[in-house]
Amino acid sequence: MITKQDTPLDIVEQYPQTDPVFRTYDEQIGQCLLCHCLFDSLETIARRYDIDLAEMITRLEIAVVRAPGEGIS
Repeated sequence: MITKQDTPLDIVEQYPQTDPVFRTYDEQIGQCLLCHCLFDSLETIARRYDIDLAEMITRLEIAVVRAPGEGIS
């Protein structure tokens, strides 16, 4: 489904419900991830900001299948 080579742009375009997941990383990286990393792969983002890549992908995939309105953890 979502891979480490995917970019936030590709993911949010296909799965708009993932937007809130990306926003949860803003404070950790000190800037808007979607504003500054839109064209970078998830792998590049994870490496640059010391984010657990597997966890990020899992959270994004959960958001893809979660019913609308269930929230993001």
